[in-house]
Amino acid sequence: MIYFIVNPLSGKGKARKYLSFIEKFLKELNITYQFFITEYKGHAFQIAQELRGKPEVSFIIIIGGDGTLHEVVNGLYPSDIPLGYIPAGYDKVVELANRSRWKQKFPSLLKRRMQQIISLLHSPYCNHIILNFDE
Repeated sequence: MIYFIVNPLSGKGKARKYLSFIEKFLKELNITYQFFITEYKGHAFQIAQELRGKPEVSFIIIIGGDGTLHEVVNGLYPSDIPLGYIPAGYDKVVELANRSRWKQKFPSLLKRRMQQIISLLHSPYCNHIILNFDE
């Protein structure tokens, strides 16, 4: 199962819009998942701490800005749970997603990025990946 920690306020609320694209993609691949939506500052930290103690947690994907990433990393410490990161708070990503030509391309681009993250789940040699939306 893939767990997502999502800050719906990231990118002026655009992070929430990613969820429908991601959910559709995961359903196509029959991948089980669970979304945790943050509700206040420090909530991502608390969610990460709770997930850290569960043996069934094998992968977490963060959707948010650098603050959400910071909270999750600190909430998981010390842990060896692999993380994926979709930078929803990054202004350029939000700007690109809103452009008219990107509105049509964005779902397929996000799907490819999710495929890259999922393909790394069983790679013992990759400690991080940067997913650039500038295509």
